[in-house]
Amino acid sequence: MGRRRSWRPQATGDTTAVTMREAFDQYAEHHAPLISTQSKGEAVSMSEIQISGPGFIAITVSDVPRSAAFYERHLGAVRDTFDFGPSAVAFVGPPIPFTVSAPRPGQPGPAPATSSIALWWKASDAQAVYERVKDAGVAIVREPFDGPFGRTFVLADPDGYSITVYESDVPLFWPPKS
Repeated sequence: MGRRRSWRPQATGDTTAVTMREAFDQYAEHHAPLISTQSKGEAVSMSEIQISGPGFIAITVSDVPRSAAFYERHLGAVRDTFDFGPSAVAFVGPPIPFTVSAPRPGQPGPAPATSSIALWWKASDAQAVYERVKDAGVAIVREPFDGPFGRTFVLADPDGYSITVYESDVPLFWPPKS
């Protein structure tokens, strides 16, 4: 396996903003040597395929403008400059681009109570984020605590999805203290 290369999207043209399309194109160009594909119907074993992820997250929400404003205001998400219409708002990475979008026809609406997917947002100061969102009236699911990933707390977005805010990608200790 080759050495992993770092990547950050760079603005092009007359603007300092990076569109999601630019970010995806730059990512694909940067990682092209790492991507292996199947050709001419030949089977490719998993040992020949390099995959990384996640590369994109889509969150189904009940009210796109409300959720988009929440993620911008409280979690610092940066809106993509491309207009996806009224049913979706995209945000550029790093680290991972994501959208908040209305359910597609035939798709169920948001169901955070039955979702087992965990959304984690890294912060340089989780306690400061906690103070800010609590003062703004955001629902707090779990008060701040010192966990394996540093200062950590859990808030709820407007649809009730739990979002863990943490400080360290590397566990400071393991196993977690009870």
